[in-house]
Amino acid sequence: MQISKSSISFGNQNLIRKMQEINFGRIDNLGIRNGEAYFSQSSIIIKEFKPGSGESRPEKNLDDFIMKAPQAELLLFLKRIKNGEIRSIEVRHGLPFKVTTAEAAIPETP
Repeated sequence: MQISKSSISFGNQNLIRKMQEINFGRIDNLGIRNGEAYFSQSSIIIKEFKPGSGESRPEKNLDDFIMKAPQAELLLFLKRIKNGEIRSIEVRHGLPFKVTTAEAAIPETP
């Protein structure tokens, strides 16, 4: 399935852009509301410097492009979570590499 940047929500566009700018590193404490990413006061961006790897993804300044498979998979994952928090997204070459979430071991009962 092909997803273009212009077809996704502003919050998810912002997430894709941040990952492209980071290139190598991670995003911690990312909020998810109605399947859309949002940065809060507790969100942290950690950048790694990798000599010779370039500063960021070449398409970061484009208004529109077709998402790479890891980006599209991440957006589908956010929709499945719906509401919650991602503990960490590890970013390599400007793309999501690994996502860590946490949930209660015993669900709350109504």
